[in-house]
Amino acid sequence: MRLRLLPPLLACALACAAPARATAADAAHVAAAAERAHALDLARDPQWRALLHYRADRFGGGVTSVADEPDFFLAPQGRTDPRAELDATLAALAAPAGAVARADQHPQCAFPARFAWLDARLGLVAGGVARQPCPAFAEWRALLGPVRGVSLIFPEAFLNNPASMFGHTLLRIDAAPPTDTVERRDLLAWAVNFAAETGSDGGALFAVKGMVGAYPAYFSLWPYAEKVKQYADWESRDIWEYRLPLADAEVERLLLHVWELRGVRFDYYFFDENCSWALLGLLRVARPDVDLQGRFAAWAIPADTVRVALADLGLAGDVTWRASAATRIGHDARWLDAGERRLALALASGARAPDDPAVA
Repeated sequence: MRLRLLPPLLACALACAAPARATAADAAHVAAAAERAHALDLARDPQWRALLHYRADRFGGGVTSVADEPDFFLAPQGRTDPRAELDATLAALAAPAGAVARADQHPQCAFPARFAWLDARLGLVAGGVARQPCPAFAEWRALLGPVRGVSLIFPEAFLNNPASMFGHTLLRIDAAPPTDTVERRDLLAWAVNFAAETGSDGGALFAVKGMVGAYPAYFSLWPYAEKVKQYADWESRDIWEYRLPLADAEVERLLLHVWELRGVRFDYYFFDENCSWALLGLLRVARPDVDLQGRFAAWAIPADTVRVALADLGLAGDVTWRASAATRIGHDARWLDAGERRLALALASGARAPDDPAVA
């Protein structure tokens, strides 16, 4: 059962609906934490706004989250009220074992980034909030292994797909090398991707639905080797890899938030709230004082988002260029003489067999 948690002063009533009852001490911890949060004005803190993906409304002085999944919020009005969502989150995090939020997990397990940040700011565990076991999250985090950083990945344009005609961006969670070697193992890393689910739509229907936000989009985690195969080998797109100078704590907070975003729907807009713009929101979670999304009010072109990210965040190390299969073949072809090129074309067209004497 999924619970909608009310503000902290009503935490006790909420917990009564859970399999275990909250005690008066639990309610006191929640009330004390809420009082400290209000005194610190945490509902307006850039980190809280980043974790909930709040953006300033175009008209009026309010905010609205760009996340469109109802159970991403613990307060009924949480999508537009950061303070109500903060109060409900504090009540949820202090709920007894057996209480659940989204995906049938305890709120501490469903929202580990929120829990870690609020605990650091308010001392929740030190104040008496019991830490709950989160086996599913622990297994997922162990799967990622030791992490050494994050890279911004830019596959170049793919003209056969309108959604990628200006390029694409994703993040790579860089795997730490074994302790006895400095060898980089980029192809063993994981990639964080954001993409719309468009089904079999194409042509004008695809364009119209993409412009009006009719497609749902989700964050997903993929082996980076599969993405390299897709972009560089199948789609013949060169890939540029930029290592970002994020601290270990910032990288870990980003990973915690990736877990929180599993199955969270975002409406996809081709020109602005697209793959590149959404990934800037993830980087804001890691570095909340840098609002990269705010730099793009009307449209977000992938190459432009890369330039802005590197200008504001910087670069850690050299840029890596991963040539596509087509680029490598084209490079090799330039070294062939005219006869060798004709022979290569004949092989490719089937006019000559691989065991033809001319090939030998």
